[in-house]
Amino acid sequence: MATQRVPSSPTWGYDVFLSFRGADTREGFTSHLYHALCKSGINTFMDVRLSKGEGISPQLCLKIEQSRLSIVVFSENYASSRWCLDELALIMDCKAKRGLQVIPVFYKIEATEIRHQKGKTEEYLSRLGDNSRVNPAKLRAWRSALKKAANLSGYVLQKGMIEQDVIQKIVADVSTKLNRATDLCVAHYPVGLDDQIERIDPLLGIEKGDEVRMIGIYGAEGIGKSTIAKAIFNSYRYRFQASSFLANVKATSAKGKLHKVQKTLLSETLWDDCTGPANPYIGANTIRRRLRSKKVLIVIDDVDDLEELRQLAGDQEWFGYGSRIIITTQNEDLLRAHRVRHLYEAKRLDDLYSCQLFCWNAFKRLEPPNPFTKLCRRVLDLIQGIPQALILIGSHLYGRSEAEWETLIVKLEKMSSGGGWDRVLEFAIDGLEKLQRALFLIIACFLNGRSKDVVMRICEISDSIFDVRMEELSDKSMVTVEKNVVWVREPLRGAAKNVLRARSRLKYLLTELDEATDELGNNIEEAVRNLFHEVFEDSESEEDEEDAPVDVADAIGSAAQTVIRGGEAAWEEVADGISSMFEVFSSFFE
Repeated sequence: MATQRVPSSPTWGYDVFLSFRGADTREGFTSHLYHALCKSGINTFMDVRLSKGEGISPQLCLKIEQSRLSIVVFSENYASSRWCLDELALIMDCKAKRGLQVIPVFYKIEATEIRHQKGKTEEYLSRLGDNSRVNPAKLRAWRSALKKAANLSGYVLQKGMIEQDVIQKIVADVSTKLNRATDLCVAHYPVGLDDQIERIDPLLGIEKGDEVRMIGIYGAEGIGKSTIAKAIFNSYRYRFQASSFLANVKATSAKGKLHKVQKTLLSETLWDDCTGPANPYIGANTIRRRLRSKKVLIVIDDVDDLEELRQLAGDQEWFGYGSRIIITTQNEDLLRAHRVRHLYEAKRLDDLYSCQLFCWNAFKRLEPPNPFTKLCRRVLDLIQGIPQALILIGSHLYGRSEAEWETLIVKLEKMSSGGGWDRVLEFAIDGLEKLQRALFLIIACFLNGRSKDVVMRICEISDSIFDVRMEELSDKSMVTVEKNVVWVREPLRGAAKNVLRARSRLKYLLTELDEATDELGNNIEEAVRNLFHEVFEDSESEEDEEDAPVDVADAIGSAAQTVIRGGEAAWEEVADGISSMFEVFSSFFE
């Protein structure tokens, strides 16, 4: 039997579909809500036709099916319209089958009247039931849809309430939900990805009914494990009740922060910005208790600790029927120890795909120009099909002459033979232009896992320049941005530290800072701020170079004691003080 290919991500036509009774709210509340949503940049569909037929059209059905979210405005006469009831039945069916988000709004009507079908709602349904053209099955579907929709969390607008206040809350809620539902960025040029996904698809067994599966994706650094997981996540998440992609678990959970990863998982799957668990053990119990009846798709990305994995997804029984838990790691033994039965080893790219990916980054085309064919072959022989390396080195060589290629390839060959993969990464870092390199090193060594807004404020770069530089680094696969958080993945982060250690004026900084991190915890930013202020800004000349190590050690010790005595400092209070370090870093790379 031919392997079923992973379906492409759904084509979204609209962010929001509005369902409403035109005669009740078209000229008032629904119109105002529509314009408020559009003004906020939310692509919203509102059917403006005054006259509607007996049933909804195929075109309108498609608009519902291609919407990310639906707002149902229940009003006094909503249940009198077969059109509205058909819309609602399809909306609730889409919610059940593909996870369409639904927000009910009760406009001058009690939710209990819709939920229990009392008053005018029951009167209209009874009248429709007496109509010979309405079969009992359809009537039951309408009643069921009304009850299910009215049981959802929503908004109430009663007489005397300020309409605009309610609309603002709805728009904010919709914006939050849509941001959470935004597809992950997979790859700028996902060469060879379809083949990998086709091979892993039988292990996913999406069509295998109600069983819960854990699937492990393992392989070497830079091989594309996270990229595969992102593509699967984007393609399938709409078929689950809830989903969560936990990126860079190893980095995020470092220094005792696993409970923050657990909070992210609970927040994204329960649509609840809940207070995080006090510790990982409470978090594990909460995950097991809250998600055991929910069909979820969860990706646990880049995990290397068995105990941490057990506290995020201890057993299949933690999750509802039909759930899929995807785990990416370098360590196959970790997956086997966790009793993950469905395993996939991410493969290196073959010669054709390697050439295409490299050439796309080096030339913005799929094959090399004739003068560069042999030079490309030398690079490809060195890299051996590792996607991350193909992107990094290709980006580094982009726009350079044949002579420059020859010089750089010779250097790369020497570095590869002398230090392997780590030296290749350092080669890519050295190839960044000055501002890119300074920004990258600051993120990698000090601001990894911080939001883009925080990084931009600290570095004091204008929005436009920052966005361009971040896009350049993202194109080169030096950084990734997930949910507005900036990450530098290992082993690039380790290579960045090695680059700094190579500068005598900075090499003690990383060593001492690493040792202080355990004690400083979340106050590391305060230590860095004091460090740069006391050491680098006060340094007057290069003649101070030899004394720098002692000064650095003293400054870090002083900063550490200050922070420990002062308790945990609020991020907002210290951000301005850290800003100066970007300018200082830049000066090292003239």
